[in-house]
Amino acid sequence: MEENFPRGGNTKRRKKDSAPIEDEDLFHSEEPEVPKKKRKKEFVKEKVAKKVKVTSKNNSSEKIVERTCALKKNMVSDAMLLTGSITRVEDYALCVGLPNGLSGSVQITNISDAYTQLLQRLTEAASSDSANALDVPSLHEMFRVGQLLPCKVMDSSTSKKKHNFKLTINPREINEGMVASHITKDMVLHGCIQSVEDHGYVVDVGISGTRAFLNNTDAEQYNNGESLHVGEAVCCLVTTDGDGSDVGRGSLRVIKVSIDPKKVAKAQLGNSVRLPLTCMIPGMKVKAKIIRVDENRLLVKFLQFRGHIHGSHLPKPAMTYKGRPEIDAVVLYVNGSTKIVSLSALPHLVGYSGVASESQFGSLQRGDILEEAKVRKVDSHVGVYFSLEKGMKAFCDIPNLRDSLIENVKDNFKVDDIHRCRIMDFNPVDNLVIISLKESILTNFLQFQDIIPGTTLECTVDQIHEKGVSVKITNHLSGFIPNLHLADFPLKYPGKKFTQGIKIKCRVLMVDVKKKQVLLTRKKSLVNSKLPVLTSWSQLEPNLVLDGFICSVTDKGVLVAFYNNFKGWVPKRELSEENIPYPEKVFILGQVVKCRVMNWDEQANRLTLSFKGTQIKLTPFGKNKVVDVPEGFEIGMLVDGKVQTVKKTGINVTLEPTGVEAFLPRNHLSDSLDCCDQLMAHYREGTALEGLMYLSKDSVLTVTHRKSMCDNTDQVVSEFDKLQPGMMVPGTITRMMDYGIFVEFPGGMTALVPNKYATDTLVRNTSALFAVGQAVCAKILQVDKEKSRLLASLRMNDCYHGDTDIGINLLKDMMKEMDMVLKLSKEANGKKKLWKHHVGEVCSGKVTEVTEIGLLCVLDSGCKAVITNHNIDQGTDIDKGDEVRGLVTYVDLEEQCVELCILWKVVRGFNKDVTPADKVTIDQKLNCRIVLVKKNFALGALKGPGAGILAYIPVKRHLNDVLEVYQFYPGQVHPVIVKKVEKSHVLCSLELHEKRKLEIQGVDSEMLRNVKTPHDYKAGDIITARIKAVFPMQINIVVGNTYGRVHISEITDTIDNGEMPLTDLQEGEDIKVKVIGFREGKTYSYLPISHPNRKYALLECSIKPSKLKKEGLDSVDETELTYNIGDRVHAFVQNFHKGILHVSVSTTVQGQVSLANLSDDLTVLEDPETHFVRGQAYTATVIGADNCKKLDLSFTDQGVIDVGKKVRACVLTTTFGLELQLSMSMGYKGVASCTDLSDTFTDNPLRSYKRGQIVECCILSVDKQAKMCAVSLRQSRLKKMKKSNKIKDPEIDGVDAVTKDQILRGYIIGFNKDVLTVCIGNGVHGTVSRGELSDYQVKSRGAVFYKGRVVTARVLSVEDSVMLSLRESRTGVTDLVPTDMRTGSNTYDTESDNTEVKARKRKNSETDTKNTNGGNFSQESDGETEVKKVKKKKDKIKSVIKETKPVDDQADNEENQVLATLPACEVDKMPRLSITTGLSWDADLARDAVTTQSDSDEDDSDEEDQRTKKKTKAEIQAERKEEEKKLDEFERRQLGGDNQPESVDEFDRLVLTSPDSSLVWLQYMAFHLQTAEIDKARAVAERALKTISFREEQEKQNVWVAYLNLENMYGTSDSLHKVLERAIAQNEPSKIYTQMINIYVKSGKVDEAESLHNKLVRRYSQDKDIWISFLMFYYKHERVDDARKLLQRCLKSLNLKHHVEMIAKSAQLEFKFGDAERGRTMFESVLGNYPKRTDLWSVYLDMVVKSGECQEARQLFERVINLKQSAKKMKFFYKKYLDFEKEYGDSETVENVKKKALEYVESQGYTDE
Repeated sequence: MEENFPRGGNTKRRKKDSAPIEDEDLFHSEEPEVPKKKRKKEFVKEKVAKKVKVTSKNNSSEKIVERTCALKKNMVSDAMLLTGSITRVEDYALCVGLPNGLSGSVQITNISDAYTQLLQRLTEAASSDSANALDVPSLHEMFRVGQLLPCKVMDSSTSKKKHNFKLTINPREINEGMVASHITKDMVLHGCIQSVEDHGYVVDVGISGTRAFLNNTDAEQYNNGESLHVGEAVCCLVTTDGDGSDVGRGSLRVIKVSIDPKKVAKAQLGNSVRLPLTCMIPGMKVKAKIIRVDENRLLVKFLQFRGHIHGSHLPKPAMTYKGRPEIDAVVLYVNGSTKIVSLSALPHLVGYSGVASESQFGSLQRGDILEEAKVRKVDSHVGVYFSLEKGMKAFCDIPNLRDSLIENVKDNFKVDDIHRCRIMDFNPVDNLVIISLKESILTNFLQFQDIIPGTTLECTVDQIHEKGVSVKITNHLSGFIPNLHLADFPLKYPGKKFTQGIKIKCRVLMVDVKKKQVLLTRKKSLVNSKLPVLTSWSQLEPNLVLDGFICSVTDKGVLVAFYNNFKGWVPKRELSEENIPYPEKVFILGQVVKCRVMNWDEQANRLTLSFKGTQIKLTPFGKNKVVDVPEGFEIGMLVDGKVQTVKKTGINVTLEPTGVEAFLPRNHLSDSLDCCDQLMAHYREGTALEGLMYLSKDSVLTVTHRKSMCDNTDQVVSEFDKLQPGMMVPGTITRMMDYGIFVEFPGGMTALVPNKYATDTLVRNTSALFAVGQAVCAKILQVDKEKSRLLASLRMNDCYHGDTDIGINLLKDMMKEMDMVLKLSKEANGKKKLWKHHVGEVCSGKVTEVTEIGLLCVLDSGCKAVITNHNIDQGTDIDKGDEVRGLVTYVDLEEQCVELCILWKVVRGFNKDVTPADKVTIDQKLNCRIVLVKKNFALGALKGPGAGILAYIPVKRHLNDVLEVYQFYPGQVHPVIVKKVEKSHVLCSLELHEKRKLEIQGVDSEMLRNVKTPHDYKAGDIITARIKAVFPMQINIVVGNTYGRVHISEITDTIDNGEMPLTDLQEGEDIKVKVIGFREGKTYSYLPISHPNRKYALLECSIKPSKLKKEGLDSVDETELTYNIGDRVHAFVQNFHKGILHVSVSTTVQGQVSLANLSDDLTVLEDPETHFVRGQAYTATVIGADNCKKLDLSFTDQGVIDVGKKVRACVLTTTFGLELQLSMSMGYKGVASCTDLSDTFTDNPLRSYKRGQIVECCILSVDKQAKMCAVSLRQSRLKKMKKSNKIKDPEIDGVDAVTKDQILRGYIIGFNKDVLTVCIGNGVHGTVSRGELSDYQVKSRGAVFYKGRVVTARVLSVEDSVMLSLRESRTGVTDLVPTDMRTGSNTYDTESDNTEVKARKRKNSETDTKNTNGGNFSQESDGETEVKKVKKKKDKIKSVIKETKPVDDQADNEENQVLATLPACEVDKMPRLSITTGLSWDADLARDAVTTQSDSDEDDSDEEDQRTKKKTKAEIQAERKEEEKKLDEFERRQLGGDNQPESVDEFDRLVLTSPDSSLVWLQYMAFHLQTAEIDKARAVAERALKTISFREEQEKQNVWVAYLNLENMYGTSDSLHKVLERAIAQNEPSKIYTQMINIYVKSGKVDEAESLHNKLVRRYSQDKDIWISFLMFYYKHERVDDARKLLQRCLKSLNLKHHVEMIAKSAQLEFKFGDAERGRTMFESVLGNYPKRTDLWSVYLDMVVKSGECQEARQLFERVINLKQSAKKMKFFYKKYLDFEKEYGDSETVENVKKKALEYVESQGYTDE
């Protein structure tokens, strides 16, 4: 019974002389055997074998000979072990070559158990967005081609091909038959790396009860010293002595192994080793004894087994081994079912060292043709063996010897014959090159690499596709002919000319080996061309004439393609000897052309060609005919036409009534380039075009539709001789050079406009003002008839003479065209939400996003809207989700949105029922406020009688006016004159322009002479002004038509505290003022006193008696005044905010007064907002003057900071060390220790203090450099009490004041590493060891010894440090541990503590990782129970620990932070960017302690029952939203400017208060950048990175991102890369790379962003989000082709489960940025495979609906509702269909959908979904 069910892991031992009979039979040992009964079934089917009876060793050998031969496919069985060589490493499998040319594959899940577990964790982590944390090596990193591996056949029954065996290399499967006792020294085992340890690797050898360890030093020689990966296969040499027989039953045997290649190569099993057959693994090296030599094999004996070596695995012929006793061999394969062991003696197998051979076959490659292959051996049954150069062997099987069947191989192939052959494949295990001698193989193409571009081929038509024809080049190679290359001219019906099976002659255009594609051409001009075939740069020669085909035509030239994707550029000037203004009308895609090489630059990848001299026939419109000219043609003649086709560069029109075709260029659709683009997008076939004008007939008959030409045909001059200097001629800008602008006139004449004649003021970069294709009107300056040259001018002084009607007419024509575009667009897409709105409408919406430039909204109709900052009232606080109501000012067709103005003063005057004609009349003068400025017009809201009407003002007075637009900006108010009133538009002209027009016409106006502007006054003038309005801080004045102000600081020279200087001034009163300066009218910024250099200025005045009496002005400018500490100034109250009183000192200087410095009266400090009113004046003392623009002031006499002084201070916050931080005068910060708060210690001493509370304190010490003070709040200090026994807890100034055995009290401030820290004085701390805490053992020390608790201690020693004891037996005070929490007497001593710690560490290292979360600090003698209790305590206060983290060294141990309970009055800290929680600055400081005595008195059973409940998802999401809302509110206040520090000292104080807040550090950096102090900003960044705690990963990352941004903007590329490398090393690389990409994109560095994207996808090839980001990058930058190529790369890298999502995302991007038709095709393809994916259908429908094609959307909805889906999904689609028809359809279509939905419900009946 025990034999069948043995105990333990060891097998039953047999006696030495009683070997199992079965083993003797299996292994054919030499000893005589007792004959066994014949089995019913035999493995070998031959009749002879069945009859043989084993009676002697000779008969045994004969049986092996008969049963063994070269390995064949039918001999392979399941569980068979073979030697394999890796031939190819794929992403998810290994392709392995086996003996005798067989092959198989190893899937990624059959590598090892450790690697499979790693893949499973990666899959689980991918769903939780934490996959980046796992580093899973790929198969390419772990395996190499040529590496030898022992393989086990998993499945051979389903194998239909010789290379389809399913294999495994899992050590558990390979070494399945081994046990620990079989392992001996110098044995080589197959293993895989299981884990990486500190000093080496744990290797999985798959043997139960055995663990192998590989030392780092033994692994260094492997893989060139690179580290090994988990799952990597290695050949392990056992270096441990012994055979493991001494290992006890159930024990673990640990062996040491080495993978040193030199040692592994020499390792060999000794003959004394005795192993069962199950332990024989392929790759084991043995010394084999030769016992028989046959013609083609050796019979050998090794160990206690017999085997054979086939002739193909002998380095020499078998007969040469006669007489040799032994041979070195290696196990090749083992068949456990047939008991056959095959060996190999090939040198590359016998000498294998565990490292793959990189050059086993030298430079030979598949497809190579070898001229000399010598016959070495002929096997009439198998094939012929050849010898190649360098001693390599080759083999050719019989079918590949000839194209026809060979009957007698030996007669046709003699030894030493030389033959020509071609390499077909390689057999790495047998070390053979597989060749073929077939003539068809030698002459035909074997692989794609053999096909050379430019080669002429004969192909067979295979299939006809929509995009071309696929052909067969050979039986296994195919090619493709695009439609463009089927013939010299495009074919409408390719199927009529090409039928399946016909042979055609083609030429190879391009070969893509990776994609296995061959592109061909059948253009006869190319196939039959005798000119050189261009495929590389080396073939180029000057003036070389080539044949190519046109692949792209633009308005700047033609791109010609050759072979091998080689392309060249033909500039426009080289297209022909004659001028070709529109190449796209002369050349067609696919046209075969002859071109001449001009020059090339290989490094720049640029080839320039020319058509000149190659006799290319020009064929306008792609037809072989000359230009048709209508009868009576004359340039300047008007004609009508209709749109025929719309192209990218223009419109083909049919002229009426002649029917002649003409071309209307894109830039000639309108005088405005913007309107040209919009008209092009909306013109359709058949659209009538009236009033076209003949423009030119050079190569193409062209017409124009510009009003500047069509309405001024009298100015059109078509002949050069008729041009005269001084003439005004309309034209078009064609080229822009550094020296000038070229303008083309009707008839093809061109004039040069030098830069000095382009504008009235010299502009170096004219391309910033003018554009190619722009309409202009030039004045002819010079005509050179001899050289046919023209010189012209575009200056306004030359071309414009003040006629405002020109600008009005231009604006009128443009508005007419815009209305036509809107009409055409509405007709084409009438159901769009955009058309529900028009300019002048008042509508409402909701804010969706707040950006730097304004607001993004969604109107009630669903239309998108934009509101810029200029159109928002100042001071208005609008957040996401707020409702807004505004006026539509512009309808943007391109962006499909409207622009709104929500200025209250503008919106309130608009009424729907009012028309322009009801309120305004022509020539009426009104004021107009500008609300919108565009390239061609400015839009304003009229005031006064015209309120509620929008007016358009031209920003171009003339076609050449390019500077006037820069004079307008939103917010301006201009006097205007109404010029035209139409149904929907009011056109106005500036009154200023009308006045100039009158001046030019000689009309004098009294108004023109008498009006004064601010420029007519100068500083120092005394004038009489009238008070227009009185405000708390200033009075506004008016002097004639000029406005100004008097600041409150310029009212009087003397003040009384609390008075309001402006109360005596009344509105309408006339006063004398003195001009002291000017302010800019737009920004109100202060201008120089000398004279304002701005167009719009306001007067800055003073009524101070001292300044009125004094002549002139002070020599010192107001902006240059400086202030020193101690100066007395007048301060005027502005407002009180967050503990700071903001005051104004002068017109340019502001100040602030802290709460502690406001008054000596505490009642005033309790309610400062009531006592300090806006406009009050006070005399203040300057206590801080670091920044003269912002002063620190004090209203009290206090402020002197010195030791011993009693001062008032304001509570700021607390620290982790139970310290109170105070704000003091002169910018100082005070710190009061917990022992300096009171003369009597109480628990939680900070509970009674609140933020903002005013306290009195005594200064103990001062650090003037850091501006820090140590203070005391003790009454004995404040009242100067003498030390007496009345003070219960006297001060302890230092360690010297402490004596041994002294009894004193202190505060617990921390618990770290089993040591309690107690504060007993300012800067004096004592420590309490674990054994001195109590006389009793305690259940949970955290509940008793919490932070802030008062304890009584006895001083044990004061030598190196103060050692204390809290034991009742030492102090005489009642023990702090309650009776119900005591678990026994305390018997701890130092030695027991150390022993327990070591035991606990050892236990933790062996336990599972999920148990390591328990707190080590609280483990008592009962072990696991205490761990659970402490874990519960930890969970209980987890949220508090997140909000307050220790900053001192005493809380380094994260686990022990639990005992350091928070103080009761923890003050809110600055919220951090990384966390979602944050406390308000305004919160009350008084809070209950987290851990109280009552909380800690719970007994054991209560603690076990009261476990923390898991929060639901809804609760977690609600908390996150609330926390994010708090954080957003805080950041909005900070970024909005509230409570912003404005000096270095203020920032230093702020970062001391919140050292871990990245927001503070970033503001500090921005402060330095505002003053261009780049190095200081860098220093702040470095300081932040050193200061922020290492736990605050997100905070540090925020600083790194800001640092990168700084270097990108102000640093060099080297400095940026250095910072980037540091950031990557210290953060998650993918996050830093992503942020760096965003920085590059925002700064316009697209190439750098692309490079970084490429690096990121290579490093994180399995992260789909990174691929999606890269795709969006390409699409957004209009690189659609690159995006499509990237998608193919992505699909090759990503797991199959992500493919559908990636394709769908790419299809969406195609709809938005690329080809919508391609997007549809992609969606259709995916939905064809996944028809029931509701999400894909929904996205597809949304994309089609957004594209505006309603009819196609209906067809798609009809397809969806006819699918067989569940009732739930069908309900979704029917609802979506109904919503679509409600918005875009009519009542009939809505009813139709409802009817279909009802029919579906009735057909399905009731289904319970």
